Amino acid sequence: MNTLLMLKMDTQEQFSIQTCQCALVVGGGRGIGLALVQQLIASQLTQTVYATYRDPAKAEGLLLLQQANPDRLIAQRCDPLVEDDLKEMSQAIKEAQKNVDLVIIASGILHGEGRDPEKSLRDIDVAHLQEVFTVNAVITPLVAKHVKPLLPRSAPTMLLALSAMVGSIDENEIGGWYGYRASKAALNMMVKTISIELKRSGFKTQVGAIHPGTTHTALSEKFIGTVRHKVWKPLESAENILKVIDGLSPHETGFFKNWDGRTIAW
Repeated sequence: MNTLLMLKMDTQEQFSIQTCQCALVVGGGRGIGLALVQQLIASQLTQTVYATYRDPAKAEGLLLLQQANPDRLIAQRCDPLVEDDLKEMSQAIKEAQKNVDLVIIASGILHGEGRDPEKSLRDIDVAHLQEVFTVNAVITPLVAKHVKPLLPRSAPTMLLALSAMVGSIDENEIGGWYGYRASKAALNMMVKTISIELKRSGFKTQVGAIHPGTTHTALSEKFIGTVRHKVWKPLESAENILKVIDGLSPHETGFFKNWDGRTIAW
């Protein structure tokens, strides 16, 4: 490769949490999303953090954090599956901030209310599959659609979705959990496709999916007792995610990463 070209690639601007001015966490009301907001606020590096939540009764921690940091944290009620809500959110950010450097989509569902993940084909239910696919695979492209105008073309930015190791087709060796596995695999394809569109459109946005590791949240609480590997606290998972972001090379986009920075096979 031409030496000048290699030098240009090596000196390409890179997104960093250390220089992030404005972050948006979708699904910041609880769990890993709330922990990410807490980490970003505690770091004192990010000037402004926007966080969305759907149910105020389940977002008490976020709303209390906003009260303690009124100048830096803006919590906004928003259903990410309602486009009018997303339009209102993006418009509010545009009027106040104009640009967003970091977008993290932390929304997700393991199974519908009153159900467990499917263990076998006899458990397949159309309505349940539709619910899981809608939340896990549709929210990310909808959010990307509405935040794309907020991403500056000339500066490095990051758009990240929380995925899951079980969404890897290559690493599926035990089966089960049909809806969750397939919806996360669909999410990964959405992420890859978004990364291609933004790159072709001239954005310096790195787009990726990350497996945060098994984390003690409402989503996983029912199954924690059967897990034999390490279970992270939400703040630990959030810290790991931010470390992975800062450990990326400036050329990595359309990626699927583990909590420790390892690339996961699709």
